[in-house]
Amino acid sequence: MSDLPEGASRRDLLIGGAALAAAQGFASVAFGRTGTAPVGRLSEADMVLAEAGAANAPKVGAAEGLKASAFLSSDDPFMPQDADLDAAVKQLKADRRFSVLDLEGRAITLDRPLDIDDGDGSPFTKPLKIVNGALIPSDKWQDPEAPLVRFFSSTKGRVARWGMEGVKMKCLNRASGILIDGGYVNMRFRFLDIDDPARFGIRTRVGDSTGSDLRVEHCDITSNSADKLASKRVLIGLDLSTDNDGKVFGNRVQKARTAIRGPIGSFLISHNHFWQGSDVGLPRTDRTPVLHFGARSTNVVAVNYIDNGVTLLEEGLGGSGESRTMGWCQFISNIFTLAESDAKGTYIAVKPSGPGRGLANMLVIGNQIRNFGGHGERVQKPFSVDTSGGGAINTALGSNIRIEDNYFWGKVQPQSSLVEKFVNLDKKKSYPIDVTGQTPFDLDADVVTQIGVRADGDPGSVWYKRSAGRRGTLQVGNAVSGKAYLGLTVNAAGLFG
Repeated sequence: MSDLPEGASRRDLLIGGAALAAAQGFASVAFGRTGTAPVGRLSEADMVLAEAGAANAPKVGAAEGLKASAFLSSDDPFMPQDADLDAAVKQLKADRRFSVLDLEGRAITLDRPLDIDDGDGSPFTKPLKIVNGALIPSDKWQDPEAPLVRFFSSTKGRVARWGMEGVKMKCLNRASGILIDGGYVNMRFRFLDIDDPARFGIRTRVGDSTGSDLRVEHCDITSNSADKLASKRVLIGLDLSTDNDGKVFGNRVQKARTAIRGPIGSFLISHNHFWQGSDVGLPRTDRTPVLHFGARSTNVVAVNYIDNGVTLLEEGLGGSGESRTMGWCQFISNIFTLAESDAKGTYIAVKPSGPGRGLANMLVIGNQIRNFGGHGERVQKPFSVDTSGGGAINTALGSNIRIEDNYFWGKVQPQSSLVEKFVNLDKKKSYPIDVTGQTPFDLDADVVTQIGVRADGDPGSVWYKRSAGRRGTLQVGNAVSGKAYLGLTVNAAGLFG
């Protein structure tokens, strides 16, 4: 059965695709010899080769022809950074059409960063993509902070619609990966293998400008560090500045100190695996965060495997400034694990820099939370406050906190924003209630949202009398036998503070 539209031949589709490419002004630049390939002169056989991606297929470009190369000028699979590469980059900077730097499947050794800037000073009209090959630092590489590829605007404007796809970056712990140096919009990185970068996989440094719509999809960022404890490593997978509106999807970041770090906002982070290493049996007293965000990140973290690490929201991270209210983040349907955790282990923590901070607008719903290994202690506070920066949370200032329907495996103390208490009534009028340790982030459970009684007689009036933030008494008008149910919430929003 044909998959072509009714009445259409493969030739119709191929020529139509070439016409579309011509209309949109697609062009590509590679190394070595150049030639022209006007669309009107391409044969059907040429079209089939182009569709199949054959090495000898002509490049499809605009009707007037395009500078292109099907082959590198050398047959050596390991190309040095030489005049061929410099010439190709110059062509990219000069060409105002959509440009592709095709590495032609070769491995290119670099003595210095491959600098890609807007060239003609019009970054918004000059998209660019680097594809299909490998980049390796040579023995002459000096600086581990220097990236293999640096994107920037020579005019201090925002670069736009640039990216990389299908490139292996074998950093050898000599070089870092990719740096976006300055403002940007619509950056795309797909199917990259960034192996053993020295300091970072992908870093943004927007300075006084802004960065928006960063997409990192289906990439592997892997450290080959021999240090089993994450706190001894230096690699940051995605080291981001004050970026917003990003998508991080389907990636694997392995054995980094931190997978994603930055005061980013409105990022959608989903279907990733962040793995800090299988260190079962090692002492776990010095955790470093896998995900490290600012105090009010507005990020959505959904359907990820956050493997053997902690997520931290830190006030003031990256110069993000003071925030009187922390939180503003969603964690939905993730898997959180710790290996051999000590009693101070935690899965999500907030780190205020000053006293009296409130906690608001945080959703932690439908996650699996697990501590595994035969030697670890019980995790007492899966959701905790890090006071090492000298700050504190006002435990009465909880607002729109929804931590519910999570599944706690093994040696983990369950915590929820709605604490349920079941009380046996044995003919007394007062029963002590204590929810210490059951509330996330040590918040007060100040208000009863639900109350129910099943008794052998009329209990009369039944109410909850608060005596402290996490303690109180259940009061029963008449001494009866039976059971009572209380639902206490942390969402008092300072009503009693």
